[in-house]
Order: sequence, then structure tokens, then C-alpha cells
Amino acid sequence: MKGRTFINFYGYASKFRILLVILCLIPALAQSNTNSEQNIIINKTNQEVPNSTKKSLSKITLAQVFNIELKNFLSQKTNYILLLLIIALCLTTSLAVKTFQSKKKLKKLVDIKTKELQKALDKAQQSNKLKSEFLAQMSHEIRTPIFVILGNIAILKGILEENSKSKNKELFDSIELASKRIIRTIELILNMSEMQIGTYKPTLKKIDLDKDVLSKLVDEHKQMAASKNLELIYNCMTENTIITGDEYSLTQIFANLIDNGIKYTKKGKVEISIKSNEQNEIIVEVSDTGIGMSKEFLSHLFEPFVQEERGYSRTYEGNGLGLALVKKYCELNNANIEVESEKGIGSTFRVILKNL
Repeated sequence: MKGRTFINFYGYASKFRILLVILCLIPALAQSNTNSEQNIIINKTNQEVPNSTKKSLSKITLAQVFNIELKNFLSQKTNYILLLLIIALCLTTSLAVKTFQSKKKLKKLVDIKTKELQKALDKAQQSNKLKSEFLAQMSHEIRTPIFVILGNIAILKGILEENSKSKNKELFDSIELASKRIIRTIELILNMSEMQIGTYKPTLKKIDLDKDVLSKLVDEHKQMAASKNLELIYNCMTENTIITGDEYSLTQIFANLIDNGIKYTKKGKVEISIKSNEQNEIIVEVSDTGIGMSKEFLSHLFEPFVQEERGYSRTYEGNGLGLALVKKYCELNNANIEVESEKGIGSTFRVILKNL
């Protein structure tokens, strides 16, 4: 019997059945004579009543017995405390069991979801690795014939240089610039693939950041800056410029920053400065008076393949890999990079390196 029927028949809800039976038995054990008399009444009643009503009558009698015992039990005030303790114990036990079961179910669900997420992550990482390996392989295949083309163009240019007209010279220059642009793009893809796959192994050594890296890069970019009538300024404001780092990746960091400074500046200057701070760190700043960037774009600046101007109608060429690589190379050399920029005013990139 369940629900309202059980309550109407017995006088209490089924979920308290065990508790109330316990309460009934406590005084019953102390009053054995009373229980004996009640058992005789039950037995006699069972003999006189027809078989069809024995079961119902037995239940009614038990309910009556329970009511008597409960009244006797509650007649003593101290038993109220015992009753409350038993109820509290039962409720606490029930709550503890439910909490344990809920935690067990939750843990099982979390374990299942964690395994599913791990499988999805592994699959995504594997897919990304395959993509990077594919790009690296294709870049190698493209770069090799481009180098051959560049070499042959240089030979033809030398042969025809004496008798060539200015129009032919411009044609060769145009081919050379386009080829270098392709090589530049391929190198960026290769470098990014190496960083993503984890195949690039840095060679850490003592490097003079002034003589080994920055001075050379400034000399290499002088012609590029002069072709746009830009000032290229280099200031070394510290004597100690020795750091421990990977020379190739450090060169790539500042080559990208200087190249971008010149590319995105129409007039004015690009200034490179090296100095140290109170924490004995070396700070290299690359500043320009170029187009600058919006504050909204700065949070996406170091993401791969991201540019503020997009589409085929964009003003400046590029693939959005340069600064993403700069960020990864800074991490490789235990360096931090900061940027300040204002649209239409210019940008300043600040690389902070440990002076070891």
C-alpha cells in the first residue's frame, strides 16, 4: 500500500514505517506483560473473525497497538529528546546517502565528459599537426624551384646588364621583388610550422644583441627605408648588451618588427633603440610614425593569419604570420613583448629580455 491509502490505514506515512516501528518496540520491550495481553487479544480475534477479514483486522490491531505504545512512549518528556535525536539521525543518514549517491553519479558523469573532451582535444591536435606538416612539406617543395628561378634571373640579369634597356632592368627588378615576396611567405609558413609541430630546436648561447643582431639588421634595412624617404635611426643607450638566447629567432623578432615599421610608415621615421632598466633587463624598442592600429585590434595582434585590413582590397601586403611568430620567438627566448599604438599616429613595440 502506498501514498494516501497507507496513511489512512496505518495513521503514518510509509517512509517513516521503520522509524515508528523502532519507537513502538522500545516501550514494548519494557512492558512485556502488556504486549502479551495484546498478543492474546490478536490471537483470539484471529480465531473469531473469518479468514477473508483476518488480514485487515490484523493491520487495524497493529495500528491500535502502535498508537497505544506511542502514547506511552511520549508520556515521558525525556522521550521527546530521544525522538528528535532518532529523527535527526534518520534524516542525516538519508541526506548523507543521497549526497554520496549524487556525488558518485556526478563523478561518473564528469569522468565520461573528461574522456570525451580529451579524445576531441587529441583529435584536434593530431589534425593541427598534420596540417602543419603538410604546410611545411609543401613550402619546401615550392621554395626549392623559386630559388632556382631567382638564381637564373640573376645570371640573365648579369649577362644582359651591359646591353639592357631601362625597361628590361625594371622587368628584372619586378621579377626579383615578386620572387623575394614568395620566399618570404614560404619562410614564415615554414617557421610557423616548426613552432607548432615542435621541431624547432633553439641553440642558446651568449649573444651581443647590438653587434650580432640589431646593427646588422639596421644596415640591411637602410636601402628599404631610403626607397620610401624614411629616416632609419638606431640608438644604443647601454654598454652591456650581452644576453643568452637563440640568435636565429632573436634576429627574426627584430627583422619582423623593423620590416613592419618601414612597410606601414608612409612618411617620417622608424627608430630602434636599445637600453637597460633597473632590473638589469635589456629593452629594445622599435617605434614608427606609421598608420598605427586601433585599440580593438590590439587584443588580436599576435594571432596567426590576422590583419586589421582584410580582403583583396587591403592597402598593404602580408599574410598575418609575422607578429604571431614574433610572439612565439619571444616566449622561446624568455622575453616579453609589449605594444603601444594609436591609429594614424604610429606604433611602438617593446621587447624586454633578461640580461644574463
